[in-house]
Amino acid sequence: MRGRPLGSGKKLEERRLKAVEEVVKGGHAPIDVATRYKVKVGTLYRWLGKYHKDKKQGLKSRPTPGAPRRLSEAQLSRLEKMILKGAKAAGHPNDLWTCARLADLIKKKFGVQYHFNHVGKILARMGWSPQRPEKQAIEKDDKRVRHWVKRELPEIKKKPENSMPS
Repeated sequence: MRGRPLGSGKKLEERRLKAVEEVVKGGHAPIDVATRYKVKVGTLYRWLGKYHKDKKQGLKSRPTPGAPRRLSEAQLSRLEKMILKGAKAAGHPNDLWTCARLADLIKKKFGVQYHFNHVGKILARMGWSPQRPEKQAIEKDDKRVRHWVKRELPEIKKKPENSMPS
């Protein structure tokens, strides 16, 4: 199931109106208009029905359902600046931001509590995504690894498997 299309309510309203006007005033075939606007033909016919019943009022956008956002755009902007300064600047021992650390930062700076699992959605709203760092041993010696892969691994592969007696 697909969710609500991207864009503000006003933009989506304009899209619906343009599509309907292409059919009603422009004389274009509904299938062509639906394809152009990337909607199902049934959706376009629903828009046409609302338009014929209430004209432009029928295509007006409605408020987005759900709870109101707890962080404003200004607060998200401030949060992004804090994230870009790094986790060390926020008092952590390293510069790795985790969702739990970000949830703590949001609570401390804005007084809004989120479960750390929800922080990924906030990051997505900001145009970011949570990332898992690659795990790599601190002691890793790339030169020795290359040598092992080039010299020792082929020797290991050449040896026949120890077969167990049946």
